[in-house]
Amino acid sequence: MLKIVNVTLVLVLILLVIIVSSFVWGQHTDTTKVSYGKNDSIKKMGNLVVKNDLQKYGIEIIASTDPNFESELTQYIGSENSLISLVESAKPFTFFIKNNSSKEIVGVSLRWKFSDLKGQNHEIPQSEANPGVLMGIKPLDPKMKGKTGLINSKATKFFTYFKDMIGPQITIANIRINNPSNQNDHSIDSNQKGHLILNSQKERLLSENNDFSVSIDGIVFDDGSFVGADQNLFFNMLSAQIQARKDILNSLNEASLTGKESTEILDDILSRTYNVSANFAEIKSGNLTPEQVTDYSYRTYLKNLRSELVMKRSVLSDDSIIKQLQSISVSDIITLCKKDGF
Repeated sequence: MLKIVNVTLVLVLILLVIIVSSFVWGQHTDTTKVSYGKNDSIKKMGNLVVKNDLQKYGIEIIASTDPNFESELTQYIGSENSLISLVESAKPFTFFIKNNSSKEIVGVSLRWKFSDLKGQNHEIPQSEANPGVLMGIKPLDPKMKGKTGLINSKATKFFTYFKDMIGPQITIANIRINNPSNQNDHSIDSNQKGHLILNSQKERLLSENNDFSVSIDGIVFDDGSFVGADQNLFFNMLSAQIQARKDILNSLNEASLTGKESTEILDDILSRTYNVSANFAEIKSGNLTPEQVTDYSYRTYLKNLRSELVMKRSVLSDDSIIKQLQSISVSDIITLCKKDGF
């Protein structure tokens, strides 16, 4: 793992945003027939099977064939016909995850599996996280405590295989539903061309594959607990990012004792992260080891750190950046821990 050895490294402020991380590397296994027996952990949605082994942790699936799906969708995005039509086009590759636990969910890892006409299985990881609380970031408004997760307690979130195609529109619509006063802050693009592309992609999947399934591969709660089989190595990915943040913050604390000026500290991190590379091609194909994912994720964090710092330096003074960074304590950073033998 890339180590940070200079005490003048500084942690750049990271906004509390949803971080979408999808490691897409192909994995091929022998054909496995999916059983549709009386198993509550498996829900068949048309041609799609959703596997959920995490019910005891409060994880519930609302399938697109569930009687409650349409009402849940209306509550989630409203009744705009173009958006409803967009979701219809994405079926059966859509569902909701409901968080029945008392904790916030800050990360979800899914594993899509497609069995093609030649008998090969193609497995595609898909993950989404909002790990601000794990990184030591606290909401400025005390009323928002417990309400900044990816899926808050007793709330639901929409998921689809076509996340990149319709995810932004669904997210914006949900923001509008939850924040009626911000109706003009975002625009929703759900044009006819988008529908045609989506339908084309779906028809290709349906025509080229015999079976489709998605499993809940990992769930991360706001206390750092992790549950799930984790074939995607999502635990390693997030743990590396958290460790990188902790290392940088420790370096910042040490640097503050040296008496160096803010400008010198920030110059140093820009210099020392200049050659840090993290090319997505490294993880796009092949079977990756936990160590490879950890190393890549750690370096990715440093690379993004530098980009964030350059951006902030164009609008803020160095002293302001340092002051913001020092508002976060190492003790507020939460280490991930796998539970119940996962």
